[in-house]
Amino acid sequence: MWAGERALILNSRGDLILAKLSPEGYREVGRAKVIDDTWAAPAFAGGCVFARNDTEIVCVPLGK
Repeated sequence: MWAGERALILNSRGDLILAKLSPEGYREVGRAKVIDDTWAAPAFAGGCVFARNDTEIVCVPLGK
């Protein structure tokens, strides 16, 4: 998902990554472990990212 000029990425290890993507390349701005291994795509609603795996679901509020 795009967040302004940056991308929010949830990888399969459960890391939520904020990155800047440009023709020059990938630059990671921040990373946080939000859930254990996941295969599901995240959902975005109400200023939050929702991530799930086989046993849990988490809501991660996004700041400005």
